[in-house]
Amino acid sequence: DVHGVGCYTSQAAMKHFNRRNEHLADAAERASVVAETLGGLEYPSDALRENWQRFLWHQFHDDLTGTSTPQSYTFSWNDELIAQTRFAETITTAVGAVSRALDTKVKGMPVVVYNPVAQSRCDIVTATVDMASQPKDIVAVAPNGKKVFGQLLSWQNGKATVLFPVDMDPVSFSVYDVRSGKISGTKQLKAESNILENSIYKVVLDKNGDIASITDKRN
Repeated sequence: DVHGVGCYTSQAAMKHFNRRNEHLADAAERASVVAETLGGLEYPSDALRENWQRFLWHQFHDDLTGTSTPQSYTFSWNDELIAQTRFAETITTAVGAVSRALDTKVKGMPVVVYNPVAQSRCDIVTATVDMASQPKDIVAVAPNGKKVFGQLLSWQNGKATVLFPVDMDPVSFSVYDVRSGKISGTKQLKAESNILENSIYKVVLDKNGDIASITDKRN
């Protein structure tokens, strides 16, 4: 077509910010409904409406399509990022209110995980928790008591940034117990600086962290 040539790829950042805000807005609304139902806070309808409007203005032609003048996107990006920050703050506040109704009495550090998606979900969580000394190994205990392997990304001044896998129900909140320790009685996975190996596969990484080789040990 002779009209709007390249608009699908023009202003990719604008399209990314818009989609991110749609996700955050949905997550903020769901968490806020749960928080109000539990008596933790009043549903922030005015704040959510204002924030929705802030980024919905830019879905109008020609802004989101990427066919406005380049100078206008200074204002558009600013609105998108303000909306993103405010939705994130609403989520944090709502999840904090929900947390007060959850049982967070655990042996290690309680981490409340929120799944805003309307389907069951297995994913990886990144969290920063208080740990007085640098842990060698990380374990996360699921609400059902099952222990899962964690990974220490960094530790500094009593703060540990960790990764651990979660298995969540649709639109749910779960408390995971994150602590220093090992899972005994398993030798399924061997992890070294550049090698990952179990009973089936051996994966070797190069100096850039890219996969150098994958060996199927069964063959």
